[in-house]
Amino acid sequence: MNINVDRLPEYQKAELGRYIQEMEIKTSITFFNNLVDHCVDKCVLTSWGGGFSSKNLTDAETQCVSKCAEKFLKVNQRAGFRFAEFQANQNIAAASLQQQQQQQQK
Repeated sequence: MNINVDRLPEYQKAELGRYIQEMEIKTSITFFNNLVDHCVDKCVLTSWGGGFSSKNLTDAETQCVSKCAEKFLKVNQRAGFRFAEFQANQNIAAASLQQQQQQQQK
């Protein structure tokens, strides 16, 4: 679905902008929560001693969380690139199909 934002009235452009900002914030919060849940579970709760045994992380836990977060970010970035690539290919295929249909109608 393509929306030509330029044709929307100003109040709808503002509403759309607010909605997009809200969705971006929710997505960021969800991403951060997933990262924390994954890395704390992997590095603190299971692998390095079974839980919060002190108020500070051990050196091993700190190193594990750092590496885990880095990998988590890289994997999600790569997935985002692949999704964008897939979307671009889908858009090209749809445009090609539309062009073929238009030529057949002539």
